[in-house]
This record gives sequence, structure tokens and C-alpha cells, in this order.
Amino acid sequence: MDVKEKLLKMKVDSSDERLKMAVLYFLARVIRRRSKGGYFIEPFILQAVDDLDFVNTFPWGRYTFDGCMKEIFHLRDYFLNGIPEKTLWVFHGFINPLEIVQECANESTRGPRQHDFHST
Repeated sequence: MDVKEKLLKMKVDSSDERLKMAVLYFLARVIRRRSKGGYFIEPFILQAVDDLDFVNTFPWGRYTFDGCMKEIFHLRDYFLNGIPEKTLWVFHGFINPLEIVQECANESTRGPRQHDFHST
């Protein structure tokens, strides 16, 4: 069963379990998305969702930037001898949406809207 299916089947109650599952889904599908079809959940993310205070304060922008840079260097090394014709180069990363959010926040007089996962 995938994370979204499990999340949708969970009942709303006073525990943080459903919230943690929603955070896990967001982190796995948006922040660390690897492919269009499936996804792999890193052990770090599985551990992170157990501590919502950690999730609220962790520098996710830097985390995604580092992941993007790692992917760029990997692709550079993979195509060291050039990119073959008709090769599809897919780059998965979340850095562009983060930059757009930051730019919008800079233009706003109110600043970015932030969500505290404990306030719901």
C-alpha cells in the first residue's frame, strides 16, 4: 500500500499519526520526489516525520538544494563524453518551486505564510 492510500484510509483522531502520514507524503512526493511514477522514501525522511518539531525547523531548502547539486554532478559525470542524440535528460528536484516561493515572499509586505504542523 502506498503512503497516499494509507493516509486516505486513516481516521481523523486526536493523535498525530495522520498528520505524520501527511507530512511523510509531502516530503516523499514533493521535497524528495525521484520519479514520475513511483517513489523511494529515504530512511532520513522516515525518521524525521516522527518529530514534527524537527520537521518545522529543519532547513528543507538547503536539503533540496544539496540533493539537486548531487544530481547535477551525477549527470555531469554520466554524460562526461557528451549527451547522445535523442537522450531524455530528466532532472528531478524541488529547487525551482522553492525559489519562486522565496521570490513571492520577498515581494509581499506580509512575508511568507508559514505553516506550523502542530497548529492544526
